[in-house]
Amino acid sequence: MIDRKYLKTFTDTTTGPQRLVKVFLQAKTHEDKMYVFTKHPSSYSSIKVELKAFVGDNWAEWKSDEPKWFTAKFIRKIPDYYIPEAALQALKDANGREKRRISLLEALGIDGDEGGGGGGATVTPEVDIENEVGGVG
Repeated sequence: MIDRKYLKTFTDTTTGPQRLVKVFLQAKTHEDKMYVFTKHPSSYSSIKVELKAFVGDNWAEWKSDEPKWFTAKFIRKIPDYYIPEAALQALKDANGREKRRISLLEALGIDGDEGGGGGGATVTPEVDIENEVGGVG
């Protein structure tokens, strides 16, 4: 028999994007609110305006206070639309490219580079995966 206190877990019709919006709206800290940027942009598109305003209102504070979660790697996860224009231009200038990028390895959490030295695509030699031992790095 099912314990009645868990019954609601089987009947909730909340979608992933709806839950993500709820997390953003109810979060107590900036770090918790910024969690949305770890998910696909379509998941938070319904709060696009609120999210852009939140980031715009707090960007300067994060830049000066440098909270531990506000790393170069995390910043690259934030779509350009949400970053204030002046800050976006500074990021583009610092990276020496027109568009900020996050590499596939970083997106998968494999690349440990926190230095902000680009993160863009690079050309690498082909590797015979069957004979490769060490993996990445």
